[in-house]
Amino acid sequence: MPISRSTTSRRNADICTTMMTLSFRVHHPTFVFRAFRPTRPKIVQIQKILTPFKNIAMKPSHYARILLFYIPVYITGCKPNYIYIDNRNTICKDLQDEFIESSFTCSKNLNAPVGLIGHLSKKFKEDYTITEYGKEYNQTDIPSYPNKRIIYNGIRSDLKFGFVLYEKGGLAITRHLILYKEEKRNIRVVQFWLKGAYLTTEDLKENFKR
Repeated sequence: MPISRSTTSRRNADICTTMMTLSFRVHHPTFVFRAFRPTRPKIVQIQKILTPFKNIAMKPSHYARILLFYIPVYITGCKPNYIYIDNRNTICKDLQDEFIESSFTCSKNLNAPVGLIGHLSKKFKEDYTITEYGKEYNQTDIPSYPNKRIIYNGIRSDLKFGFVLYEKGGLAITRHLILYKEEKRNIRVVQFWLKGAYLTTEDLKENFKR
């Protein structure tokens, strides 16, 4: 007797539901996703993705492929790709111009993206730990860390563009400015060495206008 399409759709829906249940509730030591332990919000996200597929006649192997693709993405998260821009690059000039035209909410508490400090540390092979405003830090050229302290930082209202101004110890105390901008899956980063003190964002903008 031929199987109707509605029966096939219901069967596929049952298969999908069963696979989702197994994927999120099985915690056997040999389970392939045992290390992730997904939270409820992540489970809901994946369920929403798979909902449209419930009414489509698909083989169980197709559902497995969908799960294998989406589960690691939504459980582990999508880490942005940091791209460091050289000061001589034209993109650097674009970031400077955007910095001049933007308004920022400033704070003396470091609010930079989580991976920014790690990216700079790896790029320059140096500890980029930045201490809190007013805290002690190494102001000498003796190789001891942390040797950086935040002055202030700011972020634009859309949370896509920001800066970090900090001071660094050495033979002389120097000031540095980090600009970063998020573009889709990339975060572009550029750093400047500054001459003089910059007490406000307007002072920083005037530096780039010269």
